[in-house]
Amino acid sequence: MHDNLRNWVLLISMGAAVGLIALNETAVGLTLPTISHELAISATATHWVVNAYLLVLAAFIAVFGKLGDLVGLKPLYFGGVVVFGLSSVACALADSGTVLIAARAVQGLGAAALYPASLAMSTMIFPPEREGWALGVFSGVGAGFLVLGPLVGGFFTEVVSWRWIFWINVPLAIVTIVLVLICGFTSPREARSRRFDIVGLITLVTGLAALVVGLMEGAAWGWGSLKTLSVFAVAAVLLIAFCFAELRQAAPLIRVALFADGVFSFANLAVFIGMFQRMVLAVFGALYLQHTLGMNPLVAGLALLPAMVPIPIAAIYAGQLSDRMPSLRLTMIGLALIGVGFLWFAGAMVMESYVVLVPALVIWGVFMALTLAPPRKAAMAQVEDDMRGEASGILLGAQLLGATVGVAFASAVLSITDSYAAVFVASAAVTLAILALGPLMARGGRPG
Repeated sequence: MHDNLRNWVLLISMGAAVGLIALNETAVGLTLPTISHELAISATATHWVVNAYLLVLAAFIAVFGKLGDLVGLKPLYFGGVVVFGLSSVACALADSGTVLIAARAVQGLGAAALYPASLAMSTMIFPPEREGWALGVFSGVGAGFLVLGPLVGGFFTEVVSWRWIFWINVPLAIVTIVLVLICGFTSPREARSRRFDIVGLITLVTGLAALVVGLMEGAAWGWGSLKTLSVFAVAAVLLIAFCFAELRQAAPLIRVALFADGVFSFANLAVFIGMFQRMVLAVFGALYLQHTLGMNPLVAGLALLPAMVPIPIAAIYAGQLSDRMPSLRLTMIGLALIGVGFLWFAGAMVMESYVVLVPALVIWGVFMALTLAPPRKAAMAQVEDDMRGEASGILLGAQLLGATVGVAFASAVLSITDSYAAVFVASAAVTLAILALGPLMARGGRPG
């Protein structure tokens, strides 16, 4: 196979693999009312169908990013695809909420291996001067699946069965494996150390789990109750212990010292809030369209397309722009406009008008692309080549933590206010607060 064609196929395969992960983030949001009815589980439990997947993905993604540097990216990639495919079968066959949530957690584990391997491999296919462009294509292909998520979820739920959301993962996973085997991939990276940070793994995973459980269950337990406060205290202690443990480790799971670089830190905050917003729209926007405007799942999926369709197209242009303009400037423009977009959403929800909502969905989708390739390129510019697997894991951990916290945060706001508009106002406030940190954190650092 000609090298240029081979590189293109590899890049698209990497994007498609990550697209499977995105599809399983956003498609499920449309199915929650149906799953709740069919499996006889509560509204909070249905949110765990989303968050069990996201929590495991967020907690383990940095772990597998590190493993990619130790054992190689290709074995990690293949292992992730296999686990993801098999757990998708378990999700499709689940006969209870408990089984479905457990299978989703295992699916998140497979995705946690697949995601950082794909991102790191995609940055090594083309030369450095085309890295922003490659990340744009990678993000665009992945975002294409994100676009399909609500539509696929709505279609299968309304026309066939929500279970087909998981069945379609199997042939897609097989295709990505075959393409990578045909094209081949060789990493120049060599492992620096075979030591693995068990203490870091335990404190990170349990700390994040406690944080998300507190956010998800706080409304039911009472925000001021001993149970809720105890869970948050445990989360704080474990995450602080994780930071101290990592600073003392010779081969840490996550190099906490990387966050002393303001550019790297802000780039991670940007991908955090970008995914935070995407999941709030995919899950709670879909619920608003069904519960308040009375749409069925398929129509609700179609109604979200004005936000989703621009993302893959704009992502490619955003990647190209980041090769010519400062990446963090593009990122800050994106954060400002998606924050304003959420305020517009809230106003349209108060008016209960989908017509008013449509322009905001389009504008949001266009500028959401600026939270994809540009911050990733800025972050990668701050690390050496032999740390790209680890840096990819950190970036993706921040992104998926944003998704997990976004669902938990929005669930908490909705339970307190019983208002979808309040969910979007609160989410906009978080976005604009992070944007305000940008000028302070972005001083210095390597251009990227």
